[in-house]
Amino acid sequence: MYKVLLLTALLVPVPLTSYAPELEGLTQFTGNELLEKCESGNTADINVCRAYIVGARDGGIIAGDKTFETPSDSDAKQLADVVVKYLKNNPENRHLQAGILVMKALRKAFPK
Repeated sequence: MYKVLLLTALLVPVPLTSYAPELEGLTQFTGNELLEKCESGNTADINVCRAYIVGARDGGIIAGDKTFETPSDSDAKQLADVVVKYLKNNPENRHLQAGILVMKALRKAFPK
């Protein structure tokens, strides 16, 4: 039960408004919004994208998710590339919560 609560807490959108004012008012960060940030070309947006993905990955690990294992030498850019590929290949799911889609992408790319 503790792990489920921890994972839920970690995947609930964290207020990013102090770092990215344009996100103010968002109630759910979707796959569409994550893809937009990842592909914007704006350094701040790309940093939001990568930080979100790494945070979701770390949250899964902390919660004990043993369904994936990212390579020890993978970096935020590689993880973002994997997630962007998943989002582009699965447009029918991009309306879903971004944290869920990040985990699906990592499980598909790095199954354990």
